[in-house]
Amino acid sequence: MAKNKDIIFESEDRDEVIKKLIEQDRIDHAESHLGDTERIPVVQNKVHSRGYNYYTEVNPYESNDGISMIIAPAWGIIFPPYNIARLSGLLRHYGYRVNVYDLNVECYHYCKENHDKDYWESRYYFAWERPVYDDEVFPIIKPKLDECIDRIIEQGDDIVGFSVYLTNLLSTMYMIEKIKERSPSTKIVVGGPEAFNDWFEDLIYSTLDFKSGIIDYRVTGEGEQELLTLLENYKELPMNKEMVTFGGFQSKLDLNQLPFPDYSDYDLNLYQHPEGASIETSRGCVAKCSFCAETWFWKYRFRTSDRVIDEMQYQIDTYGTRRFWFVDSLANGAFKEFKNLVNMIIDKKLDIRWNSYARCDGRMDLELFQKIADSGCMSLSFGVESGSEKVLDDMKKKVKVWEIENNLRDGAKVGMKNNVN
Repeated sequence: MAKNKDIIFESEDRDEVIKKLIEQDRIDHAESHLGDTERIPVVQNKVHSRGYNYYTEVNPYESNDGISMIIAPAWGIIFPPYNIARLSGLLRHYGYRVNVYDLNVECYHYCKENHDKDYWESRYYFAWERPVYDDEVFPIIKPKLDECIDRIIEQGDDIVGFSVYLTNLLSTMYMIEKIKERSPSTKIVVGGPEAFNDWFEDLIYSTLDFKSGIIDYRVTGEGEQELLTLLENYKELPMNKEMVTFGGFQSKLDLNQLPFPDYSDYDLNLYQHPEGASIETSRGCVAKCSFCAETWFWKYRFRTSDRVIDEMQYQIDTYGTRRFWFVDSLANGAFKEFKNLVNMIIDKKLDIRWNSYARCDGRMDLELFQKIADSGCMSLSFGVESGSEKVLDDMKKKVKVWEIENNLRDGAKVGMKNNVN
């Protein structure tokens, strides 16, 4: 059981909270192998106990059609980017060639080593917006951006894809503009939260004043199906000067059928916690809080606990993963499956640490919290929002104050470092 000590969070930024939790966990478990940064030895080309391997575990690509996938700075540097790992695993599973560039982590180390700058700290969030970005950040990272552009052009993939967030929008658009100047026939596709917005085109072309027409395709909603559709059809699609949007927010992919994320492209030692990886047990949310946009994105779905365990074991065997960050909006949305997962982690003695968002729930009693802690959970982040029953009701949280109080109390009793929003 972890020592029950309070943690002071200097920032509400999600990455900063997780970093603090992991640092504290290492202190609390200094005598454990979980307290160091050496990973479990990787077992190459091992046939998994499930009796078969996924395409990406043993085979090179087979198709001549390929895509370069890039995440430009700034984004998280705790673990490798889950989004590209998820998509590259899927596309390779179906025989497509994928070239991956985590330019974000490359720029992070470049800035630290050559300029003693760390713009990835949460207090520098606004450095990735104008005018600070143009005046201070861009001149420093431009050599790395240009170097990556050279590599992409040399690789010669027909399609180049970018994951777009508010903090990496300017560096992404710079790269897109330069790639289009040098290789007009290259198709550019963007996805990610910033690309979802209705005002995306107006933002990049009018407000930020990048050249119009340089993005060919935009993917909204769940990218797995839409990227496959694009790769299967882009050669037959008519020429269009305007950006074409694929997808939407009504997709209902079966998460149990998706191949595992592929982390083989990354030097894990470049990340702040090389023993860690993100994992997904569900998408969406079971609640319909009045202030939240989550249910506008997609219908709630979950993966079976045995499928999640299968992925955990694969990541442990392949990459020496010891820490899992559940990227779910809430890990306990499918309550029975959540309890099954906790019990399976304990029964299989996976010896891991993990954390996630969760929803306060009166069914989570002291006994369950003890099992959650025993399974290696460092922390659950609860969307509490308010201690007023009236305000909670007005927000349609559908949770009672007594449930919040019980969950926070029981979590503290078993030594978890739970935090609230």
